[in-house]
Amino acid sequence: MEIVRHISISTFRKTLSVMFFALVMPIAANSFFYLPFTPVPVTLQVLTVLLSAMILGFPLAFYSQLAYIGMGFMGLGVFAGFKNAYIAFAGPTAGYILGFAAASLVTGYLLQKKNRGPLFSLAAGLFCIYFFGSLHLMLYTGQAFFNTFRLGIAPFLIPDALKLMLAANIYKAIKGEGDEKNNYK
Repeated sequence: MEIVRHISISTFRKTLSVMFFALVMPIAANSFFYLPFTPVPVTLQVLTVLLSAMILGFPLAFYSQLAYIGMGFMGLGVFAGFKNAYIAFAGPTAGYILGFAAASLVTGYLLQKKNRGPLFSLAAGLFCIYFFGSLHLMLYTGQAFFNTFRLGIAPFLIPDALKLMLAANIYKAIKGEGDEKNNYK
């Protein structure tokens, strides 16, 4: 009976953690502003995705992103500008939304399963966001990669680097300085 109780509590905590990050994503998505020269808004989603990957790990962070995207497909306005999935996926930011799911998967996997350091894992996750985001933006705008880089990556390099460092420091504070897995590779 004690084993069943332990499993139930553990499962309940994991489910709450997944749902917490799925519910924080719409807040992060709608904490945004636009730069005048790009159709992609600056949001807090990158920070939230990377934190979820580091805190929840593999595969729970991915599940939180699937739940977030699922809420959008249920018609809820969870994406930037309170858009649902049908509007957001018809626009220039669909690739970034898919990139968030990929980033949560890659970052969590590298950190947890491959024992890679936080900075490497976070950078790989950020690369996923940029890859999917710029690929979709390129298809959406019909422009060459250089132009989509100028619109969808270059303006975000410094803000996202700051978010990456913030996520790494939050992770370090949560995990503790003495944790052997907390070696910045």
